[in-house]
Amino acid sequence: MKKTLLISLSILILVSLFAEKTLNIFKNDLTVLNIATTSVDSVKFSAENMNIHKGDNSTVSIAVASIDSLNFSESTLQTLPTVDTLILSSVLNTTAIANIKIKSTGGTSVVTKGICWSTTENPTIDNSKLASTTLLANSTVNVTGLTAATKYYARAYATNASGTSYSSQVTFTTTNYTLPTVETTSATYNYSTNAATCVVKVTSNGGCTLT
Repeated sequence: MKKTLLISLSILILVSLFAEKTLNIFKNDLTVLNIATTSVDSVKFSAENMNIHKGDNSTVSIAVASIDSLNFSESTLQTLPTVDTLILSSVLNTTAIANIKIKSTGGTSVVTKGICWSTTENPTIDNSKLASTTLLANSTVNVTGLTAATKYYARAYATNASGTSYSSQVTFTTTNYTLPTVETTSATYNYSTNAATCVVKVTSNGGCTLT
């Protein structure tokens, strides 16, 4: 209880010190709450929530576990998100897995993020793209619809109210796997057992190990 009260007083003191500034609350789901300190009446903590009581008698309640960080700025930050270098894994002939990491949301909430790719350098969201289904700092995207034996350029992207930013560019090349081919070399049928026996020969493994 004493610890909770101390935290509440600390936040309230900070709000008082940074009067006429904006409190920026960055959350784990890449959303950002921007609250003018002049509108804040008091800040209190319950067992699970940070409750910001405002002068208009409204309350903004935020789960403490959902908060990544907070700071104060002159106004709502008009900055782009920062995206870490894209990591690609499990690259096959038409598919790949993209690992995307957002280092910073920028000044406002990230509304979409994902991967974009092209056969030419510096792809953007105007090229082929696939958005992540989750807005967490770290996520994976299963890329499909690629062409076998093709070199691609790819970048991760993230978009907030200020625009879209990109990670540094990476390259990857899809494999050239095909279906294996087989041919029947002989076939016999046993009428007494009603069973057929076939001997086949694999003429191509399609470029990969047969399973």
